[in-house]
Amino acid sequence: MLDFTQLKQRLNAMLFIAAAYFVLWGLVVLIFPHSLHSILIETASVSLIFWDLIAVFTITLGIGLLIAAFDPFRNWLIMFVNLLFHLAIIGGFLVGLSKGYFSSTFLPFLFFNHMIWMIPLIAGMITVYNRSFRADKVLINTFNEEDYPLELFETVSGKNLQELSEEEPVLLVFLRHFGCPFCQETLISVQENREKLEEKGTKIVLVYMVNEKIAYDYLTRYGLQDLEQLGDPESIAYKRFALNRGNLIQLLGPKVIFRWIWLGLKKRIFFTKVEGDIYQMPGFFLIRKGKVVRSFVHKTSADQPDYSRFMEYQE
Repeated sequence: MLDFTQLKQRLNAMLFIAAAYFVLWGLVVLIFPHSLHSILIETASVSLIFWDLIAVFTITLGIGLLIAAFDPFRNWLIMFVNLLFHLAIIGGFLVGLSKGYFSSTFLPFLFFNHMIWMIPLIAGMITVYNRSFRADKVLINTFNEEDYPLELFETVSGKNLQELSEEEPVLLVFLRHFGCPFCQETLISVQENREKLEEKGTKIVLVYMVNEKIAYDYLTRYGLQDLEQLGDPESIAYKRFALNRGNLIQLLGPKVIFRWIWLGLKKRIFFTKVEGDIYQMPGFFLIRKGKVVRSFVHKTSADQPDYSRFMEYQE
């Protein structure tokens, strides 16, 4: 079992130390502006107002890190913004150095206030990133086929998946969050292929990560509100079918970015409000009498299945 408590404690300590350093450094600069001259760098060539602004930004980021320290896994975005700030400062000073605006006397400032803090922040981001996927594997193992049979998953009609699959083949369409362009594309594709699938005797069941009331508004836009549905806000059904959360390449790789642009230009489909887990990967499963007989598991969020494979199924 993963010791998430130990991981969190390490991040807490790192963020508290960083927060204390930035807040104290900013206060010293604001209260004793000439201290920089004797401690780190020569300030004669730069207005003290400039350092006041830097100090205020640094204190603000320190307070942000203090907030993040109480729950780093939830507040990882604060760490990410801090990291971007350090990168921007380093980049700005290096450009200024190359153009002669700053001298090498600024290098101690860059090192002690920015460069060294990038190491723990990057380590923290990696820890948060890895933790989410390691936790995902634990959840997939927990919500396994043996302990979570299809009878436990009840659709909006009051029937469970096992019951529905006994009556006819069931195509489970696990959607990404509704704001995702690829989720919207999937709903359009389901709408276009619905008649052919139903003619083959296949019942379509849409699975999503919000409650039915929220989903109804989205599905109505595509004329799919009357389809069988399974609301899964806790993503238990997703884990039952071993659908992972996506990694960086799966969610923001070159193929994904290219298709985002293509969907926007060609089909006017754009990223909108997130409704569900933004990292969750989708999938298609054709089940009959409780068994998966055909499946399509996305390698990237931009993938689209060949619906004819599901139409070709014969008992």
